Amino acid sequence: MLFLLLSVTEVLGIASILPFISVLANPSSVQSNEWLRKGYDFLGFTNTNHFLFLIGIGVFFILIIGNLIKAITRWSTLRATQEWGENLGKRLFNIYLQQPYNFYLYRNSSDLSKNILAEVHGITSSVIMISLDLITKLIVSLVILLFLAIMDPLLALITGSILGGTYSIVFVFFKKSLKQQAHMRSQSFADKYKIVNEAIQGIKNIKLVGYEKLYGEYFSKPAKDYASSTAKSNLIGEIPRYAMEVIGFGGILLMLLYMLLNSEKGLTQALPVIAVYVFAGYRLMPNLQSIYYGVTKLRFNKPILDTIHQEMKYAQSMQPSIDSTVIAIPFSKAIRAENISFKYDQSREIIKNANFEIQAHSMVGIIGKTGAGKTTLVDLILGLLSSTSGKILVDDIELIPSNIHAWQKNLSYVSQHIYLCDDSISANIAFGVPREEVDMDKLKHAAAQASLSQFIEDELEQGYNTIVGENGIRLSGGQRQRIGLARALYLNRPVLVLDEATSALDPHTEDDVMTSIHKLNEKKTILIISHKMDLLSKCDSILLVQDGIITVQNKATLYSNLKSIQPEGIPHV
Repeated sequence: MLFLLLSVTEVLGIASILPFISVLANPSSVQSNEWLRKGYDFLGFTNTNHFLFLIGIGVFFILIIGNLIKAITRWSTLRATQEWGENLGKRLFNIYLQQPYNFYLYRNSSDLSKNILAEVHGITSSVIMISLDLITKLIVSLVILLFLAIMDPLLALITGSILGGTYSIVFVFFKKSLKQQAHMRSQSFADKYKIVNEAIQGIKNIKLVGYEKLYGEYFSKPAKDYASSTAKSNLIGEIPRYAMEVIGFGGILLMLLYMLLNSEKGLTQALPVIAVYVFAGYRLMPNLQSIYYGVTKLRFNKPILDTIHQEMKYAQSMQPSIDSTVIAIPFSKAIRAENISFKYDQSREIIKNANFEIQAHSMVGIIGKTGAGKTTLVDLILGLLSSTSGKILVDDIELIPSNIHAWQKNLSYVSQHIYLCDDSISANIAFGVPREEVDMDKLKHAAAQASLSQFIEDELEQGYNTIVGENGIRLSGGQRQRIGLARALYLNRPVLVLDEATSALDPHTEDDVMTSIHKLNEKKTILIISHKMDLLSKCDSILLVQDGIITVQNKATLYSNLKSIQPEGIPHV
């Protein structure tokens, strides 16, 4: 609606020039022109100059109203664009969050970040905004040309054909180049994100080996390509402007000659029409340039649109978000695997036809060579991965997509590589819990169980409010691991899974932590992945993972089988 209103005010502004210039060039036209005479008489004027002054004020007022509507239209466009961009970003972020776990096994994190933070912004500013502007300019231009056609169809047709044809020819000429620059921009932008992400994540190694300059050179090429492709696309968008200034000036001269040759009264009669065309050109030329610039930008940014459109297709594989009201599956008997197998895409089978049972309230160890499939097995039990065949049952209830979240309500997990956010220790222990809902007594108890409370309370000036830095960079590996343990213990769930969770702890701290965990054994089911026999020796049973085959071992038979796991025999205690 605003677009049409803007178009009408633009035409009214142009049309209002006609009576003003007519009276200015020939005051007698007030009497000779029927409409001017009626207005003159109706308003009771007796002086032509006063009437001319009123017309001038009217023209000025129409221009003010037109610009006011233009400002309102612009504000509405900006607001709508930002709202769409915000919704698009939230939508894409939620799509990523609700993908199955194996989605992240095949995607680069910098690529996902780029799509959410940069490409969505590119869609907002370089596709949505430009598209709305293009529609606005196109409607206004068509209405202006329609008005000119009413005045002089032949002249309007010639004007529209020359201007539109020139822009079309230029666009067709540069279309292939725009496609090449668009591809270069897309690839170089992705490379920049990837290199920066790798450099920051690996900054310790880069500093130690002295690769700062090397990574600077790695970044230099995609940065240069990105700048070059962007500059070339902007130049292509600007090129016609300079040519059109010459064409526009030449067109005014030709139109002047055309009007003089076809006018019986010469310049006096031709001047008002010429003035209208000049003012129309003043309004039309920037609009046509904006339309052309918008089309080139849309062509240049097409890969962004293609990328986001492709990513949106992942909405079809979205898993339902975990409802906080979901009730955990009752677990009091056993976890049972029946003939489960698993492989990643077309790779070899990691787990082969496995059968085992884990009793509730027992402690079960998992051991095997590096890469044997121990973590994959745990991911299957956690419901992060789905077996390619077979099934897992909890208290005789088969785990299926519809109840997997209810099962995960029973689980807490500590990995070898602990993720910590750039926040306080308390926020990392109560990870994901709103600050106002954190139970500090429960949190401190979890920290004590993880042998962390003395370090926090005695050595850190700000205690539990101490900021750990990005991914816990200000802490040692053992301290990060203990925060991960405290996080799992804070959840206080029936099943605790430790995946090499004490590998960074010194023997004394590890003994303290495991003593606390053993005390939980009567209340919790505990799974421990480890190569340390002193940890596994206290387990009720042990799953040996060997070449995809899982066998249940007791402590007596395990020792005789360890030589097949490591050449040196029993792992270091």
